[in-house]
This record gives sequence, structure tokens and C-alpha cells, in this order.
Amino acid sequence: MDKAKKKKHLKKRKKDSPENYARVGIIYFKIIWVSNRFESIVRNFVRWSRQELLVDFSDNKHLLKKIKIYDGFGMFPDNTKNGYVKSEYNLLNRYDSFLYEPKEGEWGYVRAFLMHIFGEQYNLGLRYFQTLYMYPKVILPVLVLVSKARETGKTTFLNFVMAIFGNNAVMLNNEMIGSSFNGSYAWKNIICIDEAGLNHNNLDEKIKLLSTAKTIEVNEKFVPHYSLPFYGKLIIASNKENSFLRIDSEEVRYFIRKLKKPKTHDSFFLDKMIGQIPAFIYHLSQMEEPDFNKSRQLFTVKELKNDSLKAVVEESKSYVYKELQESFIELFANNDISDSIVHATPTDIKQRFFINNHKIDRVQVKKALKDEFGFKKEGLSRYVPFGIRNMSSKTGRPWVIEKRIFMEE
Repeated sequence: MDKAKKKKHLKKRKKDSPENYARVGIIYFKIIWVSNRFESIVRNFVRWSRQELLVDFSDNKHLLKKIKIYDGFGMFPDNTKNGYVKSEYNLLNRYDSFLYEPKEGEWGYVRAFLMHIFGEQYNLGLRYFQTLYMYPKVILPVLVLVSKARETGKTTFLNFVMAIFGNNAVMLNNEMIGSSFNGSYAWKNIICIDEAGLNHNNLDEKIKLLSTAKTIEVNEKFVPHYSLPFYGKLIIASNKENSFLRIDSEEVRYFIRKLKKPKTHDSFFLDKMIGQIPAFIYHLSQMEEPDFNKSRQLFTVKELKNDSLKAVVEESKSYVYKELQESFIELFANNDISDSIVHATPTDIKQRFFINNHKIDRVQVKKALKDEFGFKKEGLSRYVPFGIRNMSSKTGRPWVIEKRIFMEE
């Protein structure tokens, strides 16, 4: 139902209409329709007591029997007019009907904005939006927009997404996403987090878990816990370009775009884009279906790789990794080591590089060699530590250190 039809529909509903209420399990809710900041009519559920219902229907108590009773809440995301259902399996759909109907037309403002946001990855950006609209159940990588500068389009992008998807999207801050109460976003299809600096381990892990979760235990105040299928897609806007959270190598959960300031400024640009939403979603509906077999999150590692992702991955490396990197770069630069690989144990490395550094021990060195550099350990053998010719050979279980990893720098 589009916005105009929704407003007309609301005018027909009486104040004490049974349509305004629902019983879900043993709890009554009043369904309240309100206008959001983009003048779209959206649905809110407010817990209602039976005593309050008796007051509301004091003159028409026979209508109480017409209030629909559901076994629970369900999530059945569908943005198409013919595919959307109010309920299924006697579960009340928490997903709202889509606000707009597609209509062929001009969407130049939207195209220009998406080209600014996605740059050389514009086609990936279109595919991302196509999936949000046409395939809302599909898992997508966490989209992250970063820039130290202001007025680069980060918040405008979030607002545009909110305008398109209405009550199926939500805007959160760090405190809200970190709270144990998740009722504000558990049933949302799109979760926007503005100006995030998610540099706390618990938030890092929460973002990672949400990005691939298939179900979520809903924890709302004054409502018993219940489980829902989770289809949430995360979009983060941050002014921390390289350190908004920790990202491991070969990570496929993040689609990162570093934004620059646009050449021109238009205070009414968002309004102009909102006016083109019907034409934009029409274009998305006409695009070729994506290949969902390439990756569990639609995009491959190769497609998502860019300089912004590389910078975040490097910043996410541990202190020990960074110290080892600098130490080996200096070692290879200042010694005549012709071999492509050298050998050393964590003890050798500790004694050569960190003999007076009490923050780094052999266990940390071993962990960095294995988990962050990806080096392999050899069996018991004779070796020359670091491949330096004037050093005596020794027996041990050394790690194989690849010279190319450090000389690329």
C-alpha cells in the first residue's frame, strides 16, 4: 500500500475498530499509525490491557470478539505488492508493507548520488540496493561509509535508506546497539548505525554475529521473550576511517566505502531523491537477478576488496603484528639475506627484536606468526636463525618466514 492509499485507508478506520487491535499470544496490542519524519505512515505496536479494551469498546462490546488472535509474531519480508502478507501460519507479520509502488521514470538524482557513494564499485552498489528491495531475506555484507570530513553524504545516505524502507529500517547509535534490549531493531530489515566508533570488543562481536545471524531472541521491555527469523542488514556510518572496528584478513562481511566531499552542495537533494524513489525501485525491479551462488553474502572477497578495506584490515592488526612487521622490514633491509625464506623460532624473535620489550612474549609472537601472518612451523631440524650467514646453525622447530611479505612494503 503506497503512502496516499495508506492515508485514505486510515480515514476509513473508526477509533474503536477491531482492526486497530490484535491479540498476540496472551498479550493485546493496539496498532497505531503515525507519520514519520519523511511523512510516511508507519505502524507501531503498543501493549494494551484488557481493561483498557473494555473502556475503548464500552459502547460496542460485541466488537471485542472481532479482534484477531494470533499465536505469535512472525517475519515475512516482502516489498512487492502481490507478495506481502499481513500474517502467515497464524503469526502476525512484523514486517510492514512497502511504502511505494514502482513506476517507470527519471531517477537521475539518485543515480548521481549512488555514483558519489560507490564510485568505481557503482554496479556493486546497485546490486546491493536491488537485493535490499527485491530480495529482503538475502544476507548482505555490512555496508560501511567512512570519512573524517563532514558533509560527505554519510548521513544523507542513511536518511535515503530510511525514506525508502520506512518502518522496516531503524536508525541507532552505539548505546542502542550495545543494549541488552533489542526490541528496537530485532524485527527490522535494515539497521543503520550513525557516527559509530565500534572499538569495543563486545560491540565488534555483536556486529559480526548480527551480520550472519539467522534467528534472534527478541528482548523487549514488559513483553515475554520470543524468537524471530532475523533478516537484518547493517549499514554503518563512521568518521573513523580505519578503526571503526576490527576486521580480519579475507573478511567477506564488510563492504567499505571511503567518501569524499561532493563538488556541489544542495540542501534539497535528499527531497529530490525521495521524489524519485518510485522510478528508482522500478529500475531495480527490472535488473537481471543476481547470482546468489557466488557467495553466502552475495559479493565475493575479490569484489569487496578495495583500498578502504585494506586500510581497516591493516589497522586491525595486533600490536605484536605491527612490531614484527617493522622489525623484519628492518632486518631484510640492513642484512644481506638472499634467500626467499628464513627460519626462526619465537624464542629467536623475542631475543633479537624484543629482548627489552616486556609487553611482548613468545606466546604472542607465535600467535601472530600463525594467525595474522599465516606462516607455517617446521619439524625438528637444523637451521640458521634469520638466514644471517655469520650466525651459527642450531636445532629446533623454526617457523618459515617469507621474505616477500615484508619486502612488498
